[in-house]
Amino acid sequence: MYGDYWQLDCLPFENNGDPQFFYRTPAHEAALLKLQYVIEQEKGAALLIGGHGLGKTYLTQVLEYELPETNRPVVRLMFPRLDGVQTLRLIARRLGAPINDHQTEVPPEQIIAHLEDRLRQLAEEGRSPVLIVDDAHLIESPEVLQSLALLMNASQVCGVSLSLVFVGQPELLRQVERVPSLNDRIAVRTALKPLSCDETSDYIRHRLRMAGLDSCMFNAEALRSFSTLAKGAPRKINQLCDLALLVGYADRLPTLTDAEVTAAAQELTCVSID
Repeated sequence: MYGDYWQLDCLPFENNGDPQFFYRTPAHEAALLKLQYVIEQEKGAALLIGGHGLGKTYLTQVLEYELPETNRPVVRLMFPRLDGVQTLRLIARRLGAPINDHQTEVPPEQIIAHLEDRLRQLAEEGRSPVLIVDDAHLIESPEVLQSLALLMNASQVCGVSLSLVFVGQPELLRQVERVPSLNDRIAVRTALKPLSCDETSDYIRHRLRMAGLDSCMFNAEALRSFSTLAKGAPRKINQLCDLALLVGYADRLPTLTDAEVTAAAQELTCVSID
């Protein structure tokens, strides 16, 4: 709607995981390199930790985008509320193992055997798959984490590489520590942190450039307001920028100040009903 008004090639603040818009802060770049290291060097498993809206899922989408074809398939679980056996069945299906959906009482040993066969087949094709478990902090049952540890052990026994990336909020660290069989296999633990004030400004300018605009319609006060109101969370920054651009378009403003950013924040938090 506002793209033509601001002379944009596309909407710059969509939360859609487009790798082309990825802004490489030192923390994000370090986290990405560590995850790539675990996968490329076949180290086993990694933990990616961060608060709400800091870009954890987005970073794993960039990771998937940059991985070579030899690290396929990439199986992504937006963590389902399943038990351990159900989780193994889901992973087996996603990897292409011959699991019969109508056989609900298949023992975990048989599922693991099917997974081992499939992993060997992928290895013969020169591929080392990756499993990304998103929102892993929502896993309530240690049984699920134990099943994932069992899967890693099976891949090691049959000599086939399978990389696991666990993604979640900080409480995930404690959950993994309670399962020694999994905790011992975590090769890397890395964390994302909120953007600083300068990083927030650079982040906004970067996304505008990627959308085809070399200038910035937000003045210095507006950029500082984004940092304060969004608390350095990229998802919230995107929401505020998107709405502020809409406000500026509606009011036909040439530039945007902290007043428009504050108005956008108020729109996000409450709407009065007369």
